[in-house]
Amino acid sequence: MLLTSSAFAASSPEQVVQDFYQALAQGDCTTALQIRPSYKYERCRSISAAQLTNASTLQMTDNKAVVRASGQLTLKGQNTPFEGLIALDHNTNFWQITAFEDAQKINPNDFIAQHMPPISDPHVTVINTTAMGADSVDLNNPSPTLERLMQAFPTPNDLVLLVDISEQKMALFQRQQLIREYRISAATKGAGNQAGSDQTPLGVHRIAEKFGDGAPLGTIFKARRNTGTKADIITQPIDVPTDHVTTRILWLDGLEPGKNKGGNVDSKNRFIYIHGTPEEGLIGRPASHGCIRMYNAEVIELYNLLPTGTLVYIGL
Repeated sequence: MLLTSSAFAASSPEQVVQDFYQALAQGDCTTALQIRPSYKYERCRSISAAQLTNASTLQMTDNKAVVRASGQLTLKGQNTPFEGLIALDHNTNFWQITAFEDAQKINPNDFIAQHMPPISDPHVTVINTTAMGADSVDLNNPSPTLERLMQAFPTPNDLVLLVDISEQKMALFQRQQLIREYRISAATKGAGNQAGSDQTPLGVHRIAEKFGDGAPLGTIFKARRNTGTKADIITQPIDVPTDHVTTRILWLDGLEPGKNKGGNVDSKNRFIYIHGTPEEGLIGRPASHGCIRMYNAEVIELYNLLPTGTLVYIGL
């Protein structure tokens, strides 16, 4: 089936880049040229295979984005690896690729400066690769962490959710003022960012998507879809065989390329959520397979407090 503009109208910039290379791999030059109008039809026809291994957004606004991508093309029988910086514009109702540069030949900051609004623009959401240090967080003294976060990752709102895996707690702040505290359950296997590790990822994230508007407490979700059934809430410290996701879902997206964004460390691709759990008796101790579990009533409260885009910092 050929892709059309409606197929990628609501997609993220990363997904549009993936759609472009999927179209190349399928020999669908009509779609490839629709996504990247400046691309040459003759070049598209000369590519016999294409594989994208990684695509991660470095910076974006409502109508512009820069994505870093890597993969491999087969051109005239030769396998050619690539790593590129890709600029996209949101035209009318879908993203289009407007520029591509070899990542080995241009500084990413220079490329971003060429294709993005100035960082001082209040509408810019910056994906900054500045290191946050040793992934430490102290909820009793959060100011240093909050200051580093707001400097490295400026956001339109002043809300920040700090997660302390070592204490199995998290706290919501606004302008460094404590708003709420919660007990949680992070991963049984501890902290780690690798896909398949069943560990809770560290570092800076944002809330990418939310699911569960109006669902009754205890509603079971599968693949983020409301099943229409409710779980029995277990208040005793019992680990049951099922691992239901209940009530609300806040889907996290990593903001640090190479650490929790892209490749085999991508938190969003790992389906790392903040969500409710039927195993409420285990809250306060490690119990999950990588996600952050909450009491069902409290995840409803948090869901209502946090818009998408809110920063979430996970540390030890």
